[in-house]
Amino acid sequence: MNDKVLSSPYPVLWQIQDVNHQVWVLQGGILKAVPRKDHLVPVTVTLISCQHTETLEKDRGNPIYLGVKEPELCLFCTEVQGQPMLQLKEQNIMELYRQPQPVKPFLFYHDRSGRTSTFESVAFPGWFIASCSDGGCPLIITQDVGKAYTTDFGFTVLSYGMFTALNQDILDPDGKKRTWKFHKRKNQKESSALPGHGLCLSEAIYPAGLNEE
Repeated sequence: MNDKVLSSPYPVLWQIQDVNHQVWVLQGGILKAVPRKDHLVPVTVTLISCQHTETLEKDRGNPIYLGVKEPELCLFCTEVQGQPMLQLKEQNIMELYRQPQPVKPFLFYHDRSGRTSTFESVAFPGWFIASCSDGGCPLIITQDVGKAYTTDFGFTVLSYGMFTALNQDILDPDGKKRTWKFHKRKNQKESSALPGHGLCLSEAIYPAGLNEE
């Protein structure tokens, strides 16, 4: 295997749940938050940081693109009858990443506080991705933070997109760029190498040189 540094980062793969333990699922082409149950498979969410942040607001969080792995969709915000709306579109997330300018309708400021995160629309500042407290409702964007809807989410990192290559440059969920050298270790249920990220894989991925015990 070629052990060179790859300059192109890969999307992070997540599963997301809100503070009420409702997970994101895709049902009938609609992204919803539903109570976690046995045999329920949450949707795999893709995330990658925006390359070009010069024209974006500072100190609001890390600008990211959010998508769904299968089928290949991306979240975006648009205005419908004067109201900001959260929608899905067939879109390759890496095509957005490679654009020479930020694609604002598809961008969200990811702000992390402790174990929870918020996702604020770049196109509509002050509007956040939210789930209803009752469960089973489509995800929306709202400016009524802390009222009828939940805007705080937790996540489990499934993969940093590096199953085949070594020494890759990675933009982590907080927007920090790190170069990791990885190898596989079989039959490990949870990685201690990425504390706080809850990496759970049948073959856990470890940064070389970190304590694996």
